Amino acid sequence: MKPTIINVHVSGPTASGKTAVLAKIRKALEAEGFCCASPDLDAEARMMRPGDLEAAPRRQKTVVVLSEENCPRPPARPEDQAQCRGG
Repeated sequence: MKPTIINVHVSGPTASGKTAVLAKIRKALEAEGFCCASPDLDAEARMMRPGDLEAAPRRQKTVVVLSEENCPRPPARPEDQAQCRGG
């Protein structure tokens, strides 16, 4: 049985806090038992000091827009399935 893939896309200008927002989303989803795969977030983490990944954006001047879009189901990528199995 193929897993259902849900894509979460975070976009914004450079240094706006995208990485911090994505890290918080990942942490919340994993706390609820979801399997998360994020090569982009993993790459950012390798370039930062520990603790910097979730450094908060300037909340007073940041608006996070949440939206939902229905898409046709893409075929699952083998690398996503391996990561969800802990491989």
